[in-house]
This record gives sequence, C-alpha cells and structure tokens, in this order.
Amino acid sequence: MALKNLIPSTLWDKKKVLKILDLSNLNLEIIPEEIQEFLSLEELYLQHNAIKRIPSWLGSLTNLKDLDIKGNYIHEFEFKAGAFPKLEYLNLELNQLSEVAQSFSNCENLEYLDISQNRISTIDSSISNLQNLSYLILEKNRIKDLPDSLCELNSLNHLYLDENLLENLPENIGKLSNLTDLYLRFNKLEKLPDSIGDCVRIQYIDLDRNRLEVLPDSVGKWSDIQDIYLARNQLKKLPDSLFELKSLKEIILKGNPLEESMLDRLNQEIPSCKVYF
Repeated sequence: MALKNLIPSTLWDKKKVLKILDLSNLNLEIIPEEIQEFLSLEELYLQHNAIKRIPSWLGSLTNLKDLDIKGNYIHEFEFKAGAFPKLEYLNLELNQLSEVAQSFSNCENLEYLDISQNRISTIDSSISNLQNLSYLILEKNRIKDLPDSLCELNSLNHLYLDENLLENLPENIGKLSNLTDLYLRFNKLEKLPDSIGDCVRIQYIDLDRNRLEVLPDSVGKWSDIQDIYLARNQLKKLPDSLFELKSLKEIILKGNPLEESMLDRLNQEIPSCKVYF
C-alpha cells in the first residue's frame, strides 16, 4: 500500500517539513520508498511490523536522528560509510541480527544503541569507533566473548549484557572509566578481571546468577558504588576492600555459601547499607 494511504493527508501534505513520522504497528513488510521525500525527517518509528530488510536509501536521510525498528525481522544492518550522518538513537531490539557488524561503526554520532533480544554471537572490533555512545544494550543474545575494543568506548555510561553466554570479561574492561551501570546477570562468569576496579565511576552492578567464587580486591576502588547484586553465585567470602565502600546502599548476596559473619561485618562496617543475605 502506498504511504500516502497509510498516513493522514495532513502529514502527507507536510512531508517536506515533517520532522516525526510514526509507522508502527501497520503490518508493513517493506519500508515505503516514499519516505525519501520526507527531507526534514528527524525521527522515524517503524516498531512492530514485519520488515525483513533496511533499504540502502534509508541511510541517505541526512537529518535523521532517531530510528526505531524494534520488533521486526531484520537480519542484517549493512550500510556504507557516510550513511545516517546525524543518527544518535538506534533501536533494533527484537529482530534477527546475528552480529554487530562493521557497518554499525559508520554511525559515528550514535549515543544510544539497542540490539537486545536478537541472535548476536559476535561483535566486530570496529565498535570502538562509536566514541559518542553512552548506552549500549546487548542483553538476551548469544554473546560468548567481548572484543577488547569495546572497552575503548570512552563515553559509555550504561552497558547491558544480561542473559548472554559470557564466561569472561575483557582484561582491559577498566578502560571504561565513565561506566556507571553494568548489567551482567544470567551469564557464566567465574571471575572478574582485576581491572574492573578501574571503573571508578560505577554506581550499579548486577552480577546475579553467575558462577563467581571470589571478587577481586580492586572492587574497593568503587568509591561511588550504590548497589551491588550478587545473588545466586558461589561466593564463600568477600574481599576486605569491599567493606570500605561507604557509599554502598544495597547489596544482595542471597544464594551464596557465605558465612553469617560476613553479614555481621557488613552491618557493622557499613551500617547504612541494606544487606539481603
């Protein structure tokens, strides 16, 4: 069906100056070519359709800042350098992507990237080109390894990796010095690299349901930490440095083989912290 018949005539008549276009929930199988005529478009919403591919011409929308294609059947994101020159927000949640391909790195102005609930198993090393990225959401995929280059995302504040297949984190994860929130629940982590303590701005970390037996002493560097979730791991003791985290407001330790003396010590040394044991 022609785009003109899908939207109100008032929008069609303003197509050259219209900044926002919402085509969600219309059962579209292809992205209408007429969108190329919307020269001023800044936000395009295509959520919950039946779209299988993103046409190359879409990357030539030079004013586009927000692109939301959540809940479709997209299986690749392939664009040449220069595509989406102003794109800041990209949501591809609930699609069928199998990799974070090199073409993502061409969107150098991206600040928010959501590729959760896809089939991703690999992340191209070129992801480090996204130096403006603040939010990276990769939860509910099939990721076993993270490239070291991911830790070169200097602007990254929020990293979501819940429900993947991670057994290790990059040794250089401490280079993410601006990270404030790190979500890693439901993975297969057995240890954390010492450098994680260099994420000195971390405020929230979720490590529930992994296989951790110990925490590195370097966690004592987390001077801004507020919440630590460690439920359902294999921790037998906590490092002495953790008891120095006076900013800590909540720690969840349920389902670990810890001695009750750990609980007593936490209550004594960080009395303002709520402990769930």
